Amino acid sequence: MTQVVEIAGVGRVEDVLSAVRPLFQDLEDVKPLCRNIHGRLERLWERIRGDDARGRTHAFVMTLRAFQASVRRQYAKSAVVQIVTGVWFLRQLDQCHEEILEMCRDDEGLDMNEWMEDWERHRQTIEHAFMRRVANKDMLRGELVDEDSTEILGLTLYQQRKYGKEAAYLDKLRDLLLQDPTVNASVKLPSWFLSTDDVAFHPDPFVCPESGSLGTVHHGTWNESTSVIVKCIELVVPTADRVKKDWKEVDVWSTLQHPNILRLYGACHVSRPAWIACEEAAHGNIREYLDNDSTRRSRLWRLFHDAAIGLTFLHERNIIHGNLKCSNILVGDDGRAKLADFGMSDLQQAIERRSWLDGETRQWRERRSSISAYPTSSWQAPELLEAAKRGEEIVTSFASDIFAFAVCILEILSLEQRWGKNEQFLAKCLNTVRRPQNISDEEWYLIKDMCSPDPSQRLSIQRVKRRMYLLAEAEARRDFQVHQTPGEEDDIPPSEDVDKHRKEHEMQRAAQRLQRELEDLRRKVREQERALELALERRRQAEGGEKTRRKDSVEPKSTRTRRGDVISVSMTTKKLLRYLRWGTPEEQSDALDVLVDNPRVHDAVNVARHNGLEVLIAIIKHGHSSEFRITALDLLQRITTVSNGIYLNAVLEHGVTQILMSVLHYRLVPVEQRRAAQFLLVLSVKSARARSFFVQNSGVELMLKVLYESHQILIDEQFRATCDHALMEEIHKFLASQAESRAREADKALENRQANRELAAQKYTEAIFLDHRNGRYFARRSEVYSLLCKYEYASRDALQCIKRLPDYGEGYFRHAMALYGARDVEQAEKALRLGRQRDPHYFTRDRLQQLTFHVPQQAKPRQETKKRSEAGSVTL
Repeated sequence: MTQVVEIAGVGRVEDVLSAVRPLFQDLEDVKPLCRNIHGRLERLWERIRGDDARGRTHAFVMTLRAFQASVRRQYAKSAVVQIVTGVWFLRQLDQCHEEILEMCRDDEGLDMNEWMEDWERHRQTIEHAFMRRVANKDMLRGELVDEDSTEILGLTLYQQRKYGKEAAYLDKLRDLLLQDPTVNASVKLPSWFLSTDDVAFHPDPFVCPESGSLGTVHHGTWNESTSVIVKCIELVVPTADRVKKDWKEVDVWSTLQHPNILRLYGACHVSRPAWIACEEAAHGNIREYLDNDSTRRSRLWRLFHDAAIGLTFLHERNIIHGNLKCSNILVGDDGRAKLADFGMSDLQQAIERRSWLDGETRQWRERRSSISAYPTSSWQAPELLEAAKRGEEIVTSFASDIFAFAVCILEILSLEQRWGKNEQFLAKCLNTVRRPQNISDEEWYLIKDMCSPDPSQRLSIQRVKRRMYLLAEAEARRDFQVHQTPGEEDDIPPSEDVDKHRKEHEMQRAAQRLQRELEDLRRKVREQERALELALERRRQAEGGEKTRRKDSVEPKSTRTRRGDVISVSMTTKKLLRYLRWGTPEEQSDALDVLVDNPRVHDAVNVARHNGLEVLIAIIKHGHSSEFRITALDLLQRITTVSNGIYLNAVLEHGVTQILMSVLHYRLVPVEQRRAAQFLLVLSVKSARARSFFVQNSGVELMLKVLYESHQILIDEQFRATCDHALMEEIHKFLASQAESRAREADKALENRQANRELAAQKYTEAIFLDHRNGRYFARRSEVYSLLCKYEYASRDALQCIKRLPDYGEGYFRHAMALYGARDVEQAEKALRLGRQRDPHYFTRDRLQQLTFHVPQQAKPRQETKKRSEAGSVTL
């Protein structure tokens, strides 16, 4: 029976196939590929419509929708933009091509090889067509007449950064754009830059009267899957200096990752209008969330506490919000409050600097003023309003954020818009504020302490958060009692302040049980690791023997697949990657081995060109075995390091840093954790962006965990073979800087009167592990050990860690020299004796002779030295 299928929001499948044909007919350069996909979709639909026993309808509809959306987006672009985004469009068509191949894999009577050969031939023809069009400068100049050259330049730079050598044909277009006197040659792309191909948004703004004063607000999608909010902004033509000044808040925002901070996905500063894409808050701002459902007011102080946590996160990083109001406190789909639009004062001033001579801009500003009905100044602190009245520069502060936060609370509690004109608002703030009804004394006193006219008398955000926590806890107790059913016990759910001792006792028992289970699991994992290391060692030996035999061998190693193909070095990189993605576990392993063993044939360029980076990252996440994942990780690291950073940005764009962090978190195979830590070190040294993410998300602590388990992370021969001398020096320099920061934290912990010796011991231990190569902190080992022994019960883990410290002879040698310099001969000889026991090969006669220059002449009586010599100590 023939089925009739309709695509939601589009129409019947037959109508979609007919409607998309005239669109790609006008795309001259890519028409052969589009015609190829369209024809195969029509033939495939004939098969599916008649008999869909294999359940391919859903996959077909998704592929057709993706093809139609890509063609429509490319069709709507100008001729120049079509050239610039040609690589992106080819990637979309490649994806559709792969999906069709997957749906037709087991169909009889289809020549898959002929399909793939036709596809490759058409693709090469299109790439040559792009190069010919870019080489025709006269044609390009004619098409650039009606275009914004700065926007085209920014889009060109982004495509080259994202796709590398695939977009090399755009070099001539970039040089031509730089010859335009209206283009600033110093325009550079920030790390948060996104193009219009990444974010698609509706042209009409949605109804949002409190969207803020930055511009119109639109619904959109990022990467065709994630719903986002897009804020459009009209600015002057961007230059490097102006971007650095006006968009510095976006730079800061892009580095912040916190559940109570609205996430920024990226922005585009070269388009007109410019726009910012951020996370969509499903429930709108806090006032809309509470007004839509009166029962939600029972969660009021818990929402305020969430906002206080987010504001604390900003203040601890010396970031002033400066624009806090109810419309900037949003509620996500998880019911948690999030702060948005913080620190946007410079961007707002950039909007105000926009020339009023532009009629189009003037109309846009009129629309914006009608959309934004609530002035930000109504939430400003009195000292800021007084400065504005005197004509002085308005400088926000942490105290002004606290005041604005209090006004937001008052507005929600009093159920009214706060408060109208600035003069009336200022008078009320400086004199008295009417106490809202149904508010407790604790809540009122908190608001008054936050609303003090004197900035120095206002609470800090840490104290506000603590007091709000108590109010939120009491609110949770009341909420639980209201919803408690008759007959239940009159207890409340446990929390940090309720039944504290009972909860701690239960947590300790659970922790002990989990610790025992973890020890058993670690023992099993260590056994598996030893077996895995033996297997890897046998493989390396076999590879070494294979290399020696390969000179005399006639036929390379090959494996026959279930389709009859032979996986060998003669197979193309694209086919190997296809088997790596869709093949059986055995075929995947064989294909990966061929890629690893033949780096000259299947180099980094070919692997990256055919989406190999995505395939390798997917294997690292979901590979069928730990050995398979480790091999993929090594190959990805080799591509990243050997290619001089060409594919570094591409690897980072796919979120490999977060994936490696999750490997350190959750994988239990030490070898896999060690390789992930090594790769993270390489990325942290080569990229400031990865280094920032690594440090801010406790990556150093995770690496320390791996160091505690196995100190081989930096002396692994396979790892050193992939890193040159300069890269290893950079890695040691990075680790030394982290060690120095730990040592400073330890010294700071010992400076106070109530010295936190336990914390100091832990930090000294971390410094020793991080900087074991230089041995700068090894001289403090005895001091750290004594601290740990004193606090053995509390710092048992740290004590075990320092006992696992690798005993390098150089460390003991430096230690002894330092103790001799301090005239502590007894401890120096003890360190020397331990060093000779642990590492006797290091203490040669020449090194022992060096120590004689540091021994004090009359530090100890000669007779006492002889007694120690007879007892077995070292005499010099």
